[in-house]
Amino acid sequence: MRNLYPISFLLTEGKHELKYFVAETGFEINTKRQVIDIPQTDFMVTEYSVFKKWCAACQKRVFPKLNLKNAVIGNHRFGLNTFTAIATLREKLRLPVNVIRIYFKLFYNLDLSGGEIVEILHKISSLSKPVHDKTASAVKLSGFICADETGFRENGVNGYLWNFTSMIFTKKQKPIPAQLKLCH
Repeated sequence: MRNLYPISFLLTEGKHELKYFVAETGFEINTKRQVIDIPQTDFMVTEYSVFKKWCAACQKRVFPKLNLKNAVIGNHRFGLNTFTAIATLREKLRLPVNVIRIYFKLFYNLDLSGGEIVEILHKISSLSKPVHDKTASAVKLSGFICADETGFRENGVNGYLWNFTSMIFTKKQKPIPAQLKLCH
């Protein structure tokens, strides 16, 4: 018998009161069944309105500064969840941009262009570059480095994945000729 998930994982709990009795013994037979499902949702748009008001003390219009750093990166129109989903689909599942576009249309009814997805990936890349550079510097300064190369094939093109490990840091990177210079 499979393990049942704790009820705390469920969003809703259905109760059915029909109970079966065995006439001769009078024992009650109860059964439990859990159905695990994911929600089907459309995308969500949140519109923020900022109102200017007249300040009698300073004699000018004033308005609060809109702070959306926990919802969006910079002035981009897509939120952090969209950024995270795109990065995960691209880097962890290695999906092409067109398949990511189809995924968002199919599961969230959200039309993204290939250019928007590429722009988001470029933004994520630029934001993560300082961490990448810091890790690469720490690996280069280590007393010793263990390196491993694994070959793979993607879209008919051979490629290699390099893994550089030191006592403190582990760094995985896609192989391009400029990155191979880290070994020198």
